[in-house]
Amino acid sequence: MGSLRRTEEYGIGMTGLVPARSFCPEGRLFIKREDGNLGGSIKARTAYFILKDLCRRMGDLAGLTLIESTSGNLGIALARLGADLGVRVLCAVDPTVATEKLAMLAEAGGEIRMVHQAGGRDFRAARIAYVKKQAEETNCIWPNQYSNEVGMLAHEATTGPEIWAETNGLVDIVVVSVGTGGTICGIGSFLRSCGRDVLVVGVEPVGSIIFGGEPGPYLSSGAGLDGPSPLLQRHGSVIDLYAKVADDLAIAACREFAAKEPFGIGITGAASALVGRQLARLHPDKLVVAIAADGAENYRTIIDSLHVQPNIVRNAEFRLLPPAWEHGLGGV
Repeated sequence: MGSLRRTEEYGIGMTGLVPARSFCPEGRLFIKREDGNLGGSIKARTAYFILKDLCRRMGDLAGLTLIESTSGNLGIALARLGADLGVRVLCAVDPTVATEKLAMLAEAGGEIRMVHQAGGRDFRAARIAYVKKQAEETNCIWPNQYSNEVGMLAHEATTGPEIWAETNGLVDIVVVSVGTGGTICGIGSFLRSCGRDVLVVGVEPVGSIIFGGEPGPYLSSGAGLDGPSPLLQRHGSVIDLYAKVADDLAIAACREFAAKEPFGIGITGAASALVGRQLARLHPDKLVVAIAADGAENYRTIIDSLHVQPNIVRNAEFRLLPPAWEHGLGGV
């Protein structure tokens, strides 16, 4: 019977917290670098907890097939870890997923299912609908990262405590890009339990309507949804403020960050870093942590090919608003 080894044996967790002094010389901005995890992203934490939970509930998973909607990172991690369990992993992706991630998915052993828009849905909603249908009509197991409590627990048990320890309990603001909501809800829940008044800020791409607004197209780089996920509906009360960052600003920030710091960050991490920099400038006495879910190499084709104004981020300002959850909380 296959089984999972300890997280440290896979290189999951205990990632670094690095100051972004050149990107943000006016404040105390730190980047939580998640590209050091297995598969190069924060989703290794989620995948490990999901598979560990399935093993606990179902026993031997060998020969079973998992299917999940993914922008790449979770699928990569599920496929890498699933190999130890003898699990087949089907990954529902869409045409906006970075080519680098598709290559990594295939290399990890994930089987790619390309899903196109249908019925007026955005890409991610179309992927979820496809996966739900496959799970209902076949023997595939759908972990459902959008509703699975262990996805939140992964960050409540690991990422949140790491941030607390790495800042010696002095973190004031944490900024997290939001998709499923598992990362921000897990981190926020842990920090709430520490007794310190930490401001939790969510970031979504313009076009995503997790926090409301007008729907529109956006890149499938790990953030965004056509409304709050079930996880967010249950636990989103930990989020104090949110901001929306357009894809072109996030990509320009990827380039600026790489030019000023000795490492690169992915598109969602750059969006969070932009909002984090604004907060650090406004509150130079506060310690601000922005989560970089993965590295720039996962999106090199997109970052290098899309034309954006080089100075577009210089004076960019983002409205920070409290969530006005149109669908309410606690009902799913």
